[in-house]
Amino acid sequence: MQNLSIKTILGIKMVYFLFINMYEKIILISLDTLRSDCIFSNKRKLYTSEYKLKNEIKKAKIDEIIENWFFFNNVITAAPYTSASHACIFSWLWPKNNWLYDQFNSTFKAKNIFEFLKDKGYQNAFKTDFPFILWKYLNLCNWVENYYIEDDDAMWQHINDKKKKLLFFHFWQIHYPYGFHSLKYGGEKYKDKIAELEKKYSISSKIENLDDMAIETFRSNEDLAYLFRYKNIIHHLYKHWLDNDLFDLYIEWINHFNETKLNPFIEKLLKDLEGKKYLLVIFSDHWEARNVDTYWHHNATDEWVLRVPLILYGYNIKKWLHENRIRTIDILPTINKLLWDDNTNNNLDGKSLDKIIFENDKEDNRKAFSAVWINELKDTIRKTNGLIEKDVIDADEDISLKYAETLYEWDAKYVRYYLKFLNRSEKIISHQETYVYKIDENLAIDLGKDLYVSDEIKEQMNKYNDIKLGKIQKKSEDMKKYFNLLWYKI
Repeated sequence: MQNLSIKTILGIKMVYFLFINMYEKIILISLDTLRSDCIFSNKRKLYTSEYKLKNEIKKAKIDEIIENWFFFNNVITAAPYTSASHACIFSWLWPKNNWLYDQFNSTFKAKNIFEFLKDKGYQNAFKTDFPFILWKYLNLCNWVENYYIEDDDAMWQHINDKKKKLLFFHFWQIHYPYGFHSLKYGGEKYKDKIAELEKKYSISSKIENLDDMAIETFRSNEDLAYLFRYKNIIHHLYKHWLDNDLFDLYIEWINHFNETKLNPFIEKLLKDLEGKKYLLVIFSDHWEARNVDTYWHHNATDEWVLRVPLILYGYNIKKWLHENRIRTIDILPTINKLLWDDNTNNNLDGKSLDKIIFENDKEDNRKAFSAVWINELKDTIRKTNGLIEKDVIDADEDISLKYAETLYEWDAKYVRYYLKFLNRSEKIISHQETYVYKIDENLAIDLGKDLYVSDEIKEQMNKYNDIKLGKIQKKSEDMKKYFNLLWYKI
């Protein structure tokens, strides 16, 4: 060995590492809007003290994975909405560095995981249930070779072939308005459930003045009519403060999704992967919560909106539970490290989790950041209508407002509001407020808004979120009627 050059030694090391750790299939599964304590195997079930419920979470196939493989139950998403949160997972960059920071106005401008792994010899396929968000319109699917909308079956050919593949699955069934979402998936049960809820709460099936007319995928007129009736039901429950009933619906549909969709999917997936070297990565993009400031994950800096689960399942990964804080921007650096054992991510925002996974490193909480930017509802609806007609997003108007930003450091959480909706009403408070929370036993304890926040902390938040818009931010009268982020007027 003394006569071998350093270059030769490094080459031998790399060949050995690739032979040991090369995954034939890398499969990413996004469970949109899954609250982590609504996973049966997560022992920290905080919702039981928040709500009085009739339904209980049932054990599912995902719990068998958690009980045998690696589970991170304290992962901070970089944004509480689907677009920006996935952009950070697909890169390893904070929103300001990948340029997709809001829900529907900004576009992704960085190297994504599909391009990165294409360079490493991996072909790819991508299936989504939200094509208006997770497709070409926001540049999130650059370098995607095979793209499918609401078609899980088309992906199996890629699982069963002999080529190295990166496969992404996105599931929407848990997302608001919870459960069926479409006639294609729900059928007669979907129709019956809507009729049952309308009767229970004395709600008319005739839709009048429904503000939330936004959609995430292509639908028939009949499908749209049922979607809007369902949203009208949710609006009624929200308006009358029936929070327990809403969360009961959420749990009911998680169980329904697991039983009808996720359980058979995982069972078939693991069977087809037998004998292969694979890496399975399961995550969510945001959680669900409810308080006077937050409607589920909209306009949210709430602790249980920003925390998401992360599960790693592979032939060389053992069982472990890591409860200290990590970030969604750490997912791609981890995949990179597990594949190539190189340090190409040293100067980027994310940091690999390999030492935690393989060396049981009890690393302290990582510093994390999350930001909320909101778009005006009328512009979002106009843009979605435009892309249906023209297959492009109309970029004539670009209205994005910085709503809030959150910095986690050690056992503290700092939240700075630029806008705030008052007590779930339509009234906006536009002056700045800063809150400090103490993170204790996975709870975020409000220490009050009048506590001193150092200039250093404020500067860190500025640094993470110093997005320079090409146009002046502006507000209109329509903002008074818009108090949610993800397009939804509830």
